[in-house]
Amino acid sequence: MTCSPLSRADGAERPEDIMSNDFDFDFSIDDILTEFTESTAASQPDTEQSSEEREVEAVSAPDATTTYSPVEEEALSEPTAVFTTVDNDVQEEKITHFADKYKRTDTPEKGRSLSTGSSAESASSVRGKKDAEARQAEKEARKAKKEALKAEKEEKRAEKEALKAEKAARRADKPPRITFADVTPRWLVRFVGMVMTLVLLLVVLCQVAPASGSAAAAKVTLQTADISAGINRYATDKAREAAIAASAYAEELAEQQQLLELEEAKKKPIYRIAENATVAPDPLVSGFGQVSTANASEIMNIIQQARDSGLLEPDERVVFDPNVEFNTGSYYQDIQYYIDDTLLVICWKEIIDGNTCTFCEVKTQDGSQIRRKLAGDMFGSDVLEYTTSMHKATNAVVSMNADYYRFRDMGIVAYNRQLYRFNESLYLNRYGQDLKKYNCVDTLFITASGDFMFFHQYEETTPEAMQQFILDNDIVFSVAFGPILVENGQLNTSRDFEEEWYPIGEVNTGYSRAGIGQVGKLHYLYMSLNHSDEKQARWHVKEFGQHFYEKGVINAYNLDGGQTGEIVFQGNEAYNHVDHVNGTSSRQVSDMIYFASAVNGEEVPQ
Repeated sequence: MTCSPLSRADGAERPEDIMSNDFDFDFSIDDILTEFTESTAASQPDTEQSSEEREVEAVSAPDATTTYSPVEEEALSEPTAVFTTVDNDVQEEKITHFADKYKRTDTPEKGRSLSTGSSAESASSVRGKKDAEARQAEKEARKAKKEALKAEKEEKRAEKEALKAEKAARRADKPPRITFADVTPRWLVRFVGMVMTLVLLLVVLCQVAPASGSAAAAKVTLQTADISAGINRYATDKAREAAIAASAYAEELAEQQQLLELEEAKKKPIYRIAENATVAPDPLVSGFGQVSTANASEIMNIIQQARDSGLLEPDERVVFDPNVEFNTGSYYQDIQYYIDDTLLVICWKEIIDGNTCTFCEVKTQDGSQIRRKLAGDMFGSDVLEYTTSMHKATNAVVSMNADYYRFRDMGIVAYNRQLYRFNESLYLNRYGQDLKKYNCVDTLFITASGDFMFFHQYEETTPEAMQQFILDNDIVFSVAFGPILVENGQLNTSRDFEEEWYPIGEVNTGYSRAGIGQVGKLHYLYMSLNHSDEKQARWHVKEFGQHFYEKGVINAYNLDGGQTGEIVFQGNEAYNHVDHVNGTSSRQVSDMIYFASAVNGEEVPQ
């Protein structure tokens, strides 16, 4: 082995010289390990080594960040295992021996010094490493615990945010409350503050004005009084204007809040009665009531209740008028009503041209609440029933006769969306004309949405086209009697019933009449001209249509009248009074139209 000389005077090698010089070696790592092993095996432990022998120069341990070659890694790791089998003092001596014999320094490219240290330092290094690992593990445990606490805090924070969001959602659902701050404009507050400042300034000026009775003092006093009076007038005018503005603003906010409440009421669930149900849900017993005609204005409270619940629109017109001439004579009955969240019914008797007319105004929440009942619950049944019996069997709130379809075979009859009657055979009228039975009368169709549609007399079609018409227009049932009285808000004046003959209904004879009209969307009106004991003249169809039209309906249709025309409310006897025939006041019929409550029906998805 050859190496460059060292510069220390005592011949000892300095670590910095080792680190700073390059050496050439003619031995291998295997030579070092072999000689070291043989020397160690031949040695005996010596526990009485002098302090001088232990004072060997320790060479610093390899840097943990330095990169080693595979050979160097093997050389540095194997002696450590050998050292652990001998005494510490012998290890130190041997380590020093081999450190002195085999010193080398890596090339500058590798940037590393190979050296050895004492066994004590190695043991210390191992212990330090273990301590460091223990500290690192403890640090990691603390960090994990900290992360767990942090996650727990985040979870609690998320729960608080969720509760806060839920409270905010509930507050958002509630209509906003009007506070004093809402109706007090900011400019009014600033104005009042400015006036108070000016008044305070005037008070100060009066305090510093001269107390003498001089002309200057009097002039200042007069000027101050004028200014004060002007400010008072200005303040009074502005305060009046502010009060008017605040009042208008408060009214506007009150209207807005009322609209919000109505919108909230509209969010209430909508209920529907199944089309194929033969029995409607039970009405609320608490919904029925009555008011004497002397206190007719109390019915307006019931109407307002329907507006508040959203059943009636805020600006929706009603037919009932507490100022009409009510019937107070024979056959007197109180004004009857029913109300819940799905149905409003008001029944009253009114004198028109000396005749008693019965009216029932109805507002429903859904089109399924206007229904038709067939005796026997099937088309073509031979069963006939009293309207009062069918009324009770269906849980109806108010009922009225329909067309008595079993008594004649004219017109078009649809029931439960199916076409049942379309008679194309000819009918010879009194004028010798051959008319087809299906179109010799007007037909009224009721859609699933509760709207009226008409098929006119003499209008041509086919059974296939009519069935398609029923499907296309979502028609649930029809009534075949007529004629049409009002259509699309126009009184039917296209026919002169004095000259033109209508095959049914004695249209040109004074008779007790019955009809049904549509006031608006899901808003209806029953009307009947009642029987009277005085046998006074009653109306032709044309007159009946005129009075119906004057009630503000947009569509109206004439139904079977006379002894058939009967209105039943709350399951009692007929609310109106029909013609008497053979000592009886009503007859058995094959069908009726009725309105039912849906408050206990099926909820409609919004």
